[in-house]
This record gives sequence, C-alpha cells and structure tokens, in this order.
Amino acid sequence: MKRGKLRRTTPASLLQCFPLLILMGLAAPWGITCTPDIDQDPMPQFATMVFDIENARIPMPTSLLINPQTGRIDFGLFDIEVPMDCQLAPAQGMPVAECEFIQYLESLDGWPTVIPASAPTSDSIDMATVTLSPPNATLIAADSLGQALMPDTVDVRFDPATNELLVEAHNGWDIGTDYVFAVRGYDTGIKTQESLDVLSSLIYFLLKKDESLSCGAAALEALDETCQYFELVAGEFPDDPDLAKEYLFQLEAIRQEYADVGLWDLVDLFGWAKQEVAVIWPFRTHSNPVVELNPDLGLVPVVEQQNNVIALPVKGAIDPATLTAHGLLNASGSVLLLNLTELEAGNFLSGFPFFTPTFDGSRIVLTATFPLDEGDLYGVILRSSITDRSGRPLVPSPLTALLRSRGPLIDAQGHTNVSFITDAEAKQADDGRQDLAQLLDDPNIGSITNDMQREDIAFIYAFVYPDPTQQN
Repeated sequence: MKRGKLRRTTPASLLQCFPLLILMGLAAPWGITCTPDIDQDPMPQFATMVFDIENARIPMPTSLLINPQTGRIDFGLFDIEVPMDCQLAPAQGMPVAECEFIQYLESLDGWPTVIPASAPTSDSIDMATVTLSPPNATLIAADSLGQALMPDTVDVRFDPATNELLVEAHNGWDIGTDYVFAVRGYDTGIKTQESLDVLSSLIYFLLKKDESLSCGAAALEALDETCQYFELVAGEFPDDPDLAKEYLFQLEAIRQEYADVGLWDLVDLFGWAKQEVAVIWPFRTHSNPVVELNPDLGLVPVVEQQNNVIALPVKGAIDPATLTAHGLLNASGSVLLLNLTELEAGNFLSGFPFFTPTFDGSRIVLTATFPLDEGDLYGVILRSSITDRSGRPLVPSPLTALLRSRGPLIDAQGHTNVSFITDAEAKQADDGRQDLAQLLDDPNIGSITNDMQREDIAFIYAFVYPDPTQQN
C-alpha cells in the first residue's frame, strides 16, 4: 500500500537538510539552508531512512496517527480534513473513494491487520544485508511482548518503484496488538546496492536524544531561543520562530512517547546500540474482530463442497447470537449468501439459498441446506451487526472497504483515486468494485435487505462455486 498525501503547514524540508553535519556531530552553523547544487555537489557518501511528512514518505502504519483523546486513527493530526459527506469530497479536491477509505480507517482504534509495514529510503537497499534473525539481525519486527517475528511468519522485500522496505505478515497481523519495527543502520546495518551506509534522517537523530529537545521548557513561551535544538529548527523557519517552536515541541512529544512506551528497551533487548538505529516506529492494530480478505495472501473463504460449507476465518471471537441468516423472510439477517447467477436472471426465490450460520470458535460457518450449484456465481456478505461478546462490531479489511466504495478507484488516466494503493492495485480492485456495485445499487436488492448501506458491510466476496483459490 502507498500512503496518502499527509500534509502539514510545517515545511518538510527540515526532514531532509543537515543530516551529514549533525550525524557527524559537527557544530555547524544552524542557519545554513539546504540548497543543493546539482553541478557541484559531490556524490553522496551515505543514504538515509526517509521521514518526510509533506510528501507522504514516512514509516507506516504509525502510532503518530492515533489520536490519544479518541484512541482512533485521525488524519486530522496531519492536517487532512475529510468531508463528512464523501459525495461532496470532489469539490474539495478529494476523490469519493479516497474520502470513504479514510473514513473507514478513522473508524478503527488501530490499523488494519492486512497491511504491510513500510519504511521509505533515499536509495535502493541491498536485500542481502537485511536480516530478521538474531543475533545479527539488521531488521527488528516484534510484537508487544518483545517476541521477534521470524522469516517463517513475515516476508521482507524492497519495492524499487517506491523505494520502500516492506514487511508483510504471512497471515496478517494479530488484532489488538502493538508492533515495533526498527532498521539497523550505520557501520553494522543495512547497505544500499552501492554499498553505502544507511543513516537516520535528522528527525530520527533528534528522536534518539536522551535529553529534552526543548531544553526542559514545558511550554512554548518558556522555550529559551538559545536552546541548541531550537537554533537547529529555527534555521528552517527563518520567518516564523513560533512555528519553529511548535515543531520542536511536536518532536519532543514524540521523543517522550517513544521513551515512555519502551521502544529503546526493545532495542537493548536485541543487543543493538541506540546510535545504530536508522529508524524505529510502532503501530497498533485494531481490536475489533475481522474477516480478512487478501487473495494474494490466501486470505479468502474456505469451501468444503462435500459438507455444503463456506467457512470464513475470523480474527477475534464472535458472539454467535449476532449471526442470523438473511432471507426473503428476514431482510435484516447479518449473514447473506447470494446466488448471483440466479439473481441476475431475475430468479429471486432461488437467489437466496437456505443456510445456517454458526461460529465454530475460529470461523463463521455457512452450512447450506441443499447442495450449492457448481459453476454459479455466489456472493457472501457479512454485516457489521455481527459483534464480539463485548459488542465490538465486525470491521472490514482494506480490500472489503475498497470493494464497497461508491466512487471509482481509478481515474480516466488509469491512476489510483486512493493514494494508499498503487495504480495496479486500484485497477485490480476496481474491476470487482464495479461488478459488486451493480448488486449493491440494485433497488430490488435494497428492498429485500432493508436498504443495506455500504457502511454496514464488513465483508463481501464473490466467487464461482466452488473455487476460492481451489482449496480442498
């Protein structure tokens, strides 16, 4: 996944300037500006792990986008205002699909479980230097217990198109879990394909400091402008010292948060020196139950044709009392099994097969009363009225959120309308979205589903029976 356009009023040039001078520990004049001269600049002697908010190149997912007051993802923290009515979003320069996808993310108390962790870099990485296994690991991927994730549970790759180091769990991340990722740089860490060392960005150089970046000041007005870190930041805000102070306090808050949640303790646990860390970032996954959907990872329904069963693996515990079969006599059922071939032919009676939904402890199981028709197109829909025993609703995984979108996922030029995904991902998902839109927008379907809204859909998948990836 790509990241969205994360923009703040604070210039991102701060994130790119001075890395060599600061990282070498030189007492350089802080006021110097970053103005490269293409004709005269020497070839770079190092690469960096990038942290550039303005151009949406930061490690993701990130705890920095969890609002501490609401406990939910909040893009307003990066000054992204999302319209309440996504049909009005295009007038504000945001595609409908992008608006709906951000609204979906902001409904969660943590990040989706089917999303790779990523860290942008300035140069291509030599993957032979990226290792997960201790004691010589150059990449930490660990859960909240400090348990390292190993190559048999995650894939690590480099995307040269976006210059990103990617870590993806084979079976998705666990729900309600804190994860930490760190990249080792400098002499003992990862290297570029040109054998260059990979260093911290200036931001992470500051976040690794053991002392207060505000020199102990607890409020903006108390900040002494002779504070060395203010002098550094002020060089990037020559016309607005108050903005420089605000930015410095934002960095100090992050520095304190990283220390408070024990990120550096994890680094110690793995035997790294703090100074070796090129980048480190935590994120939390949502606590709601989810039926994941990601065909690339094999996360699709399980078909047991011999038992007339379609099973949907669930992360989290489901309250069985919230599982009710939709039918012509129960338009509010939380589980829908549709024979789309029959519905397209106008055969509504046979378009809703009789079935019983149950929960077997790890799967929502749909057991058809009669054998399903081989070769017919079937659809399964789960509503968010399905909850766990605490009342937390079933939530969509990202692909489900894209498939239920009201707006196209690609524009007329074939580029993605959702900046979290690539053009290719958008094209592939939009083909399915268009097919499902015909169903979801059909007034006849609306009349027999109590006008089910897209926001009510927590899972949707269509397949030619008994296919799902030809399991069993």
